[in-house]
Parts: sequence; C-alpha cells; structure tokens
Amino acid sequence: GFCAMAMAATSPTPPSLTPSMRPLLLLLACLSSLAPEVSAYGPLPSARFPPARPFSGSNQLSKLCHEHVRGVSLQALLPMRRDRGSFRMTAAPPFVVEKARTAQQIGDAAAFFVEAYWAQGTAIEPMDLSENQRAEIARQQRIDMEERYGELVGSRRLNSALYVSRPSANAPINGVVGFEIAVIDMHAAEILSRRRGEGLFKNALMEMGARDRNALRKAPLKDLAAQLLPVGHIVSPVLSNLAVARESRRSGLAQSLCRVCEEAALENGFDSIFLQVEEDNAPASRLYTKLGYKEEWRVEDAPATRVEVDPNGGCRLKTVGTTLLGMRKSL
Repeated sequence: GFCAMAMAATSPTPPSLTPSMRPLLLLLACLSSLAPEVSAYGPLPSARFPPARPFSGSNQLSKLCHEHVRGVSLQALLPMRRDRGSFRMTAAPPFVVEKARTAQQIGDAAAFFVEAYWAQGTAIEPMDLSENQRAEIARQQRIDMEERYGELVGSRRLNSALYVSRPSANAPINGVVGFEIAVIDMHAAEILSRRRGEGLFKNALMEMGARDRNALRKAPLKDLAAQLLPVGHIVSPVLSNLAVARESRRSGLAQSLCRVCEEAALENGFDSIFLQVEEDNAPASRLYTKLGYKEEWRVEDAPATRVEVDPNGGCRLKTVGTTLLGMRKSL
C-alpha cells in the first residue's frame, strides 16, 4: 500500500501532497523498485549488491529508480557514482573527485593540504602562518606527496593515487585524500613507505634465480607478497592524507572521499583497508569509527609530522612523538 502511494505520488497527475510527505514517498518508490511483487509496472530484475560495498557505481539501482519514478531524479539518494574515471558525488552539495596526476596538480593539492590540515585542521591547533611560511610548507609537502603518489618511471607493484575533490569541474579544491597499496609490518605495527616496500620486493627477487623470477612474473600481488615478503608482512590498501576545507566540513565530503579509497581497494582485489590516525584527533577518530573502521593496533611515541616555526620567521616540517592508532575496515 505504501509503495502504491509512492508510485501515485510520481504519476503525471499526483494527488495533493504536503511538502513533508513527498520525500518519504519518493524514497518508498525507490525501495519498491527492488521488490518485483509490489511493483505497479510488472516484474523487475533483481538488484543484488555486496552487503558491505558502498553504492558507488550502482548504475543498475539508479536505472531502476528512474524507470519507476517518472521525471523525478533520485540520484541525491545515492552517495556517489562512477563516471569515466572520476567520481561524481550526488549528495547535496555535489562534488567531483579526480586523480592528481601531474606535478602541477600534486603541487595544487599540497598547497590546499597546508591550508586545510596545517592552518585550519582538526589534528593540531590551527596555525597562523605567513604567506612565505605557507609556501615553504607547501614545497615540503609537495615533495612528500610526489614521492608517495607521483608517477614513477618503469613498472611498480605498489600502486597509489592522490584524489582531489571540487564542488564543480573548474572550482577550487575542497578536499584531498591519498590511496596507497603498501607493505605493512604487522608485528611492528608499521606501514612502510613506498620506497621501502618496493625495496623488499626488489631485494627478494634479486636473490632468486632467473627461472624462479620468471615463474613469478605474472603472479598476483598478494601471492607475490606471500612468497617474497618477510614473515608478518602483508600488502594492503591504506587511506592517508585526508583533509577537507573548513567550509565543506560536515557536508558528507570526508565520508565520500573515504568511500573513493574503499572503492579503489575493491577494484584492486582487496577486501579490507587500513589507515592511521593520531589518538588526539578526536573528530577524525569519530568519523572513521562511524564508517566501520576498528582499532588494529596502538603505538606509543610513534612518529608524527609537525610544523616548526623558528624565531626568524622560517619554518620546516619536523617529526615528534605521538600515540598512533592503526585502524582497519573490512569491505
């Protein structure tokens, strides 16, 4: 009966509805498209999705909604959809997420990160930085991001990507997040840098004979890791460097950027993803817990990056000790 009312609400001559009733009836119409026995338009194909997988790329569900809710777009009900290599956020307000590929794009992301994370972030106290200090920190941040996410010459085993979001295609950046497939030392509770991780694979292969190396040439990454990495080491996707502009916080953008990384993990054949967050960063910890991340390890006096300003007005990135939480989510 509710579904019939919802279909009536979107018919060419709908009955009189109050503003508060219409969103609920539209949602019921969307849900009814998944139940063939109650559809007013005849049997529908089944829509099956993995229970823990986000709705990104759910073109089948979107199609069903549009077929049975005439002329009314319900895409705002879907968290995101994939569109030719980029992600279109369909929650209000919408966002476009793309990879930062070139040195200029990574530099722009680094400059944004300085503003959103260092100057106005939640992990540390906001800092009043001069233009020269911002430029210097951005330079150092760009070097770090190029090493972690930049294109490398030759083949590599550990893929990575830096995603940036904008309200529209040509608008300024309002969010950034990093995705890495990294080697993790589970015994030491440490995520290795890309350089160190690639080095472990390279050294292990160099110790093998030519015939054994050729046998592993086309082996999947997880199989390769099981054979070559030291005991207690795994390969896994890692979410990192999440930052959102102050004016875009509490809009769902941070959650959407996390889902982009989770989707990338699934596309690379993994069923879980890790991240690290400082224990004192309560807003970030609450977000990750809400999204289903669970504590995997806790490291006291772990290295963390901070900005140090000297008396002469200069600044640099330095390493300090902090309590670091390693969190993992099953996808």
